[in-house]
Amino acid sequence: MIRRWLREEPRDSDKYYFDIIDMDEIKMIDDEILDYLGGIILESYRNKENLKKKFQGKTEDDLKDYLSKLVFPNIKEFSNDKQNQPRKNVMQGDFGEILTSEIIRKIRNLEVPIVKMSYKFNNNKSVFCTDILAHNFGEKITDLTYFEVKTRVNNEKKDQHYIAYNAANSLIHDQQSDNSEAIADYLQRYYYDLSIIAAECSNYEVEEKYLSLSARYMDIVLNSEKYNKNFEVAIIMEKDKYNDDIIEDLNTLNFPCGSLKITIILLKDIIQLYKIAFEYALKYSKKYVFSE
Repeated sequence: MIRRWLREEPRDSDKYYFDIIDMDEIKMIDDEILDYLGGIILESYRNKENLKKKFQGKTEDDLKDYLSKLVFPNIKEFSNDKQNQPRKNVMQGDFGEILTSEIIRKIRNLEVPIVKMSYKFNNNKSVFCTDILAHNFGEKITDLTYFEVKTRVNNEKKDQHYIAYNAANSLIHDQQSDNSEAIADYLQRYYYDLSIIAAECSNYEVEEKYLSLSARYMDIVLNSEKYNKNFEVAIIMEKDKYNDDIIEDLNTLNFPCGSLKITIILLKDIIQLYKIAFEYALKYSKKYVFSE
């Protein structure tokens, strides 16, 4: 579906030291695309089969209250728009990461081992660390790509032309920190805990599977330097608001981590799109959970 909605094209330019990929819409947003977005939004936060089981005997309003109040960013609690703005920022940021993760999987053909939204403790706060970690498919991981995603609905702020510069700086900061492989470290713990549960159920084949997964992510933590590393900034913006000033300043930044790529995703009416997409996530959840 995403290939029917978005297309990407590498930009042929030697003006910048980094590669640029331009991405835009080839099809107008319709109910089919919105239903698709609603589905990937829901599954980024919660397992839909789990919801189907947990809400047996419950009502559609019960499900809506759970998702609206405890799972998705809630932007309707305050009447004051200034109070709601941080939550709007979280919602548009989550939408950007979810969309970028789908692009990475379906267009770039890379594995995204975890989408952070499903492990939030506070639905109205962002999760702080590298936005997305991706790697090649297969038994052996050889290539890692670290993504920083910036979602902007306008280009009016004074510092807006620093978007790409600041995003790349965040990637540098994350790589140079002591906790540079935080996502891989979480994954090795996650799969190890699953292996213990499998062993307690005497399911030793599954235990070995999870131990193997835990070991390969632990190797990233302990031997990070042996992997091929790539870095990418994804900028999602309103199509009519974008201009290349946003990436000009990045040309002045010394990027010491490895190869850098900028993907520019331009969408129409993005401020409405992400709000409507979350509404469709609620519709999708009701249709799936309460279907026979």
